[in-house]
Amino acid sequence: MDQRQQVHQRHLHRGGDRLARAAVRAAARGAAQGRAVHPPRAAARAALPRGGGLRRGRPARRGRPRRAGAGGARRRLRGGARDGARARPPGRRGAAVARLLELRHVRQLRAARRGVPRGGGGAAVTPPPRHPGELRWETRLLAVVAATLVTFGLAVSYGASPVIGPGGESLGLDFELKQMSGALLGGILMLAIARSDYALLQRLAWPMLLVAIALLVVPLLPFTTAIAPRVNGARRWIDIGPLNLQPSEAAKFALVVWCAMLAAKKGPQVRAFRTGVVPFLVMIGVVCGLIFLEPNASTAVLVGLVAGTVVFSAGARIGHFLLLGGLGALVLFPQLDDAAYRVERILAFQDPEATRRGAGLQLFESLVGFGSGGLVGRGFGEGQAKFGFLPYAYSDFLFSVIGEEWGFVGVCVTVSLFALFCWLGFRIAKTAADPFGQFLAAGITAMVGLTALIHMFVNVGLMPTTGQVLPFMSAGRSSLVIMLSATGVLLSIGRRRGRPRPARGPGGDA
Repeated sequence: MDQRQQVHQRHLHRGGDRLARAAVRAAARGAAQGRAVHPPRAAARAALPRGGGLRRGRPARRGRPRRAGAGGARRRLRGGARDGARARPPGRRGAAVARLLELRHVRQLRAARRGVPRGGGGAAVTPPPRHPGELRWETRLLAVVAATLVTFGLAVSYGASPVIGPGGESLGLDFELKQMSGALLGGILMLAIARSDYALLQRLAWPMLLVAIALLVVPLLPFTTAIAPRVNGARRWIDIGPLNLQPSEAAKFALVVWCAMLAAKKGPQVRAFRTGVVPFLVMIGVVCGLIFLEPNASTAVLVGLVAGTVVFSAGARIGHFLLLGGLGALVLFPQLDDAAYRVERILAFQDPEATRRGAGLQLFESLVGFGSGGLVGRGFGEGQAKFGFLPYAYSDFLFSVIGEEWGFVGVCVTVSLFALFCWLGFRIAKTAADPFGQFLAAGITAMVGLTALIHMFVNVGLMPTTGQVLPFMSAGRSSLVIMLSATGVLLSIGRRRGRPRPARGPGGDA
């Protein structure tokens, strides 16, 4: 306590009977606790009668009776019990009198003692305490945003799903049931991961990455065509009974976790090229190379950008990124010339109307959908994409369906939801409890934001056509489950920002 309470009221019961004298003595004794305004102690002395002056004296011997009379009484300014005080019943000291409580500084406070010595290799660093509401509102709002995107996506994907399949069967309800099952599974995983400790991923980073690499290798093997068939010239899926998995989606999340783990482990060494950047470059190159061989060039570039965001947030030099970007461009451009369909997409991007009957069909119909939507759109389920005018409208061009059925208002709402998601994600990353949480939250946020940004740019004609889906909204259970699971990790990081983690010391674990 750095404050005391003083009892006194100026010129209260000046002179007079015994009750007034008791009040004055109480004012002259030690201060009590409380809050009020208090005049100087000299006022208490001035309030006493002149006949018997206040003076300090030694305590009377035990058991010796005090002499009567005002002149013989020893009045002391000290508080507390006196050795010669008469026995009295338990309770408050003396008669109850009027008092005024006051805050005062405590004199001669004891100096602070030495801190608690650190134990083992490290010590816990405790940040200033914060109100629980200040720690949790971002996570709650993030969960609401994710749920809104999923719900809106279910409605839009149902309106964009094909009406009739190749065999004449109705596909609209089948697409919706698959997407709802993915949303249910992803929601359960998100809640379970949000209530767990994200630090477990730091120990599982290597196993997760090795499993993801093994899944990427499976479609490339010549004897796995039964479970990894070639669709549109690419082998990007693994089908095992009811399980339909896209390995590149799992590899994207696993690589983010691994990069966050390694960045937290290296610390300031990330700024060095040989010991900091090269280890990241080797593993990122392996994962992106396997994805590129599917072939899936757009996803390989996206995975490299997301992983680079994690390394950059850890403190890597911008010059190293410029150097690696230049080398990557030199390697990538010859590969683009080898694939004719990639060249056609680039030409269609430059003039979609001239190639609307060929490679520019999707981009041209996408722009037509935006134009026909107007301000508020045609209405739910009234779009024309489901009738085959826009191929893969339920996945690669879902943003165009939003513009057609929900208009400019729906487009603005969708962009705002993703912008809010990214803002909350980076806010959680900024205030995470440890470096691993910071880098992991930044990587997950970049994974969602960059994927959505590329999808939107392709749909409005700002980028060549790629196969990137709109997170949380496009049809595809693999992407939906992975994105919801990653959101659960973000929620776990946000929930534990006020719980400091032990810092790792040089001698071992915390």
